Formats: sequence, C-alpha cells, structure tokens
Amino acid sequence: MIGTLATLEHCLPGDYERLAKWFSSRSGWYALGKQKLFSADDLRNENLHGRTHFMIVVENGSKRRVGAVTWTAKEEYEGSYVIGTGIGDPQLYDQGLGGEAIVLLATHLFHMKNAHRVEFIFGLYNKHAIPVLTQWNVTLEGILRDYFFLDGEYQDAALCSVLRSEFYDFAAKGDLLSALDEIPNTDKEEARALMCEHLAQMPGGHLAGLFGRTRETPSYRRKG
Repeated sequence: MIGTLATLEHCLPGDYERLAKWFSSRSGWYALGKQKLFSADDLRNENLHGRTHFMIVVENGSKRRVGAVTWTAKEEYEGSYVIGTGIGDPQLYDQGLGGEAIVLLATHLFHMKNAHRVEFIFGLYNKHAIPVLTQWNVTLEGILRDYFFLDGEYQDAALCSVLRSEFYDFAAKGDLLSALDEIPNTDKEEARALMCEHLAQMPGGHLAGLFGRTRETPSYRRKG
C-alpha cells in the first residue's frame, strides 16, 4: 500500500525489535496511553497467530522504517476493526506520516477485507492525533472521560469511527480511488469479455448467459 508520504509494508524479522522499542518509549504513551513492555517474540507471535496485526510505516523518500499501524478484528461484530498508529521517532511527528498511514490501513480493511466499520481511540493529550480527526472524513462518536491515567492524573480520550459508505464517499471526492485497486478495473472487464466470448462458442451456450449477467456497478465507481 503506497501513499504520497508513506508506504505500508509487512513486518520483517528485524521489525519486531523496533516495535518492542517503540512501544516502550514515548511513542507508546502517545499511541496507547501507556508503555507496553513487549518482547520481539511476543509481537511476532501476536502478529502471526493472534488477533492484533501490525504493518510497518516506511517513509517514501528515505525508505526508513519509521512507525507502525495495528488492526484488531472485533470478535463480537463481523467486519468491525479497531485500528491504531504510531510514529517511532518524535522528530517525525506532525509530518503527516501517521495520518496517511491510517488512511492506507483503512483502504486495506475496507477494500480488501470487506470491513463495515473501523474505529480508533486516542488520548486527548495527544495533539499529534487531532489532525486525523479534523482532516479526514472521521466521525467523533464520543468523549471517554478519564480513560487514560498518566503523569499522575486521568486523561480523556476520543472515540472515532468510519463506516464503509463514508469511506467510499470520501475516496470518491479525492484521488484515492485510482490507487485503491490491486488489479486495474480495465483488466477485470477485459477478462470477463474474453471469458464471455469463449463461453458463447461452447455447445448450448448456457453458461454464457449466466456469466455475462448484468452486474450492478458499485456507487463509488459510477460516473457523475
């Protein structure tokens, strides 16, 4: 998943050490509201066999591995995910990398995982997360009072979400749609046309009509 500023990549073996270091640093406080003392093996096992998965945020210009995104499928609701992001180097905060990483992850979940709802929680002490709420098509669902405890006092948090229809409405207004598909739509249409042509030449032609049936065009692909 390639964006303007960042790319999301699958974790390599050395990335789990980076994740363990980030979670135990200031980045852990910003992203989670607390430090998490994971080992690299803990994170590898969780990513490969658990419910929470990780991808690495790579800065496009430098190719540095600078942060991570996470997503967890909610057990009680099919198609619902909780997501998060964190940039490991404080000098890279407010550069847009975390915000774009969230959009890339949401694209993956909605467009490849058939997600219906994506939600995330961030502490209202985290000024670096506020632009995600103000710049993207995100709904603020509520304020979670005294949700985190750090620096000797309780801190409020914000609960935000995006639904499938809202994501595609947002995508249709920008340049995001052109980058959503892994396989170009023209290739898919050409493949169907070739298959219809082949089936029409078969005895009886009964499969040609079934395969060549009219399919509804998704609203986000409609012109005008």
